[in-house]
Amino acid sequence: MNTLEAIKTRRSIRKFKNKSVPKSELAKIIEAGIRAPSSMNKQPWKFVVVTNPEKIKKMVDVAKTELITFLKTPEGKKKYPGAVERFMQRAQKPDDMIFYNAPAVIFVIQTEEAANGQFDHGLATENILLSAHELGLGTVCVGLAVFMENSESARKMLGMKKGEKIVITIPIGYPDETPEEHERDFDVVDWIE
Repeated sequence: MNTLEAIKTRRSIRKFKNKSVPKSELAKIIEAGIRAPSSMNKQPWKFVVVTNPEKIKKMVDVAKTELITFLKTPEGKKKYPGAVERFMQRAQKPDDMIFYNAPAVIFVIQTEEAANGQFDHGLATENILLSAHELGLGTVCVGLAVFMENSESARKMLGMKKGEKIVITIPIGYPDETPEEHERDFDVVDWIE
């Protein structure tokens, strides 16, 4: 699969097969993230890969608790206008609406302030998503788990130091669905010749 094909065919996956991902495949994917460019080559990141089902379950519980706490704040209502009630209801259900029962989760963590904010982490994340797709794995970017960083127990589980932040989480596994492509607006380009 070439790069353009990977970009065109990659989809967000929220349903995974009950099959573990070999550590060797996860290592290749993480290497792709590490090889991403970063402003002034600071590489202001670290990646935490969780494959233990019990630990993932604990993290789901913590993420839901922290999400509910955040949604009750004025900042939460401002960040997710129109979605607070929906997220609240989903977070209170027993199913895994955070990591979608994925057999592995990659945490992209900011280790220091970057010159371009979290742009560098986005580049690393895209490398992870595309390399996983090339290897036949599915991924989805989940922002609702970032509130885990407010939990001391979660920070300890993830080995996070003071000042480090969760930028995004990436559930990863073998896809058990084939979503259709969302419509794209290709009318967003102006050519200046």
